[in-house]
Amino acid sequence: MPVCHLPPNSEAPHGSAYVKLLAIDSRQRKPEHLHALLQGVEELAGAGQLQRVVVPAYTYYWTAYQTLLERGYHVDFTMVRMKRGKQEDYEDASDLVLDDWR
Repeated sequence: MPVCHLPPNSEAPHGSAYVKLLAIDSRQRKPEHLHALLQGVEELAGAGQLQRVVVPAYTYYWTAYQTLLERGYHVDFTMVRMKRGKQEDYEDASDLVLDDWR
């Protein structure tokens, strides 16, 4: 289930639905599940008369990033997430995760 912020009293930019977190259990890791959840968010935004859906995406999660591109999403704002020290193995490039670590 995605965690979405909607205006006016949230982190969502004016006129936008903002997905703060969307993560699919690794046992259910299929792009079609991500497509379905994004479709639901897009429908929610449309029902709220919002013009945009804003989704945080880290290109490390390559499958999730590619799914967004397939749906017509594009880069609007770029941030860099840097790591130092031991590389934990809890992340996998095929994980279907969209999150905002800010």
